[in-house]
Amino acid sequence: MNKLVRILFALLGLFCLLGANPVTSRTPEEIAFEEIITELIHLNLTNKDTCLVPIPCDNIKNISVEEMSCRTFQSLKQVCESEREKLHAINASLSTLFKKSMECSINRHEQKDLKSVRDDLLRFFRLQLQQLLVKH
Repeated sequence: MNKLVRILFALLGLFCLLGANPVTSRTPEEIAFEEIITELIHLNLTNKDTCLVPIPCDNIKNISVEEMSCRTFQSLKQVCESEREKLHAINASLSTLFKKSMECSINRHEQKDLKSVRDDLLRFFRLQLQQLLVKH
C-alpha cells in the first residue's frame, strides 16, 4: 500500500510539474509522458522488476526497473537547451517512483529535440512491455 501511495504522489507531482489540467487539453508531450509513467507503474506494480535493456555495446542482462529507467535516460542524446527543463522534470518524477534516487546523466555531445526524446522513450518502454508479455 505504501508503494501505491508513493506512486500516486509521484503522478500528482508530475501533473503539477507539467501543468497538466484534466479540464483543458493536454499537449502531445504531456500525454506521452503520462503514458510512459503509466507503463513504468504497470511494470513496477506487477512485480516484473527486471527487464532486458537493449543498449548497444552492452551485454544483455536482467536489471532492475530503477536501473532500466536510468540507463534509458543515459542512452538518450542531449535535448535542446530550451527543452531540458521539461526532461529534467520528467526524470525527477520518474526517480520518485523508485526506492532509491538515481542521478541520470544526458549525453551532452549531441542534441535532440523533445519530440525525438519522447518518441525514443515510448518506443523503448513499449518494447519492454512486449518482451514481458511474450516471456510470461
